Amino acid sequence: MAQAAPFIMMAATAMKAIGTANQLRGEARASKQNAELADQQALISRQQADADAVLQQRRARKVIGNMRANYGASGLTMEGSPLDVLEESVSNAEMDRQTILYRGNLRAMGFENTAAQYRARAKNMRNAAYLTLLTGFAEAGGQGAQSGVFDSKPDSDPLRGFDPGPATYPSRTYEPFGGV
Repeated sequence: MAQAAPFIMMAATAMKAIGTANQLRGEARASKQNAELADQQALISRQQADADAVLQQRRARKVIGNMRANYGASGLTMEGSPLDVLEESVSNAEMDRQTILYRGNLRAMGFENTAAQYRARAKNMRNAAYLTLLTGFAEAGGQGAQSGVFDSKPDSDPLRGFDPGPATYPSRTYEPFGGV
């Protein structure tokens, strides 16, 4: 049993390395999935901003159209102050639309940065898994070397003292190819 102890220690070290590496690979897979989710959220954020900008633009057109209709109904001409008010309303509406798109892009960039961080974490976890395996197996080998498992002694013959007895063969003779 004492001869098996170094092998058991080596196997335990190797198994520990394999278990840790598997855990790290699992964390890498989870980080990769989180990165994909963040990429999807970035896309959704941009799409939502585009939809909100279109909706805001429609509302602004409706408001500006109502303003023109009210000006016309009241007998005002599109000169001077009424025209200035309309131009400012159009300008403000466009500024609102651009602000909606800008905020959507900022949210999307935040999600993209998060995705990049998750991807970097996944890469680091995969690298750590490989290094854990390498160091674990190197440590197991070192334990074996330290305990003398790999020592070879030329004078030690594992079959020394073994006597199989006289050689016995079957009574029939062997004829290759069926005696042809």
